[in-house]
Amino acid sequence: LALEPQEVAYVGDEPDIDASGAVAAGLTGIWLDRQGRGGRPDLVTITGLDQLPGLLAGQTRFGAPDTFG
Repeated sequence: LALEPQEVAYVGDEPDIDASGAVAAGLTGIWLDRQGRGGRPDLVTITGLDQLPGLLAGQTRFGAPDTFG
């Protein structure tokens, strides 16, 4: 896809491995906290994948027009 790291979002359900690891690599790390454990204000967090389109649409640094309706 020839994207820069800052243009990529990585979604995972393990805060330290997935979300923090993605951030350390220069990506946007998003923690999928389905159990609502919380307690990680340092991470972008969603509790369901249905929240992802709205989050990405509001993330203007991706530089793409809103295609989520």
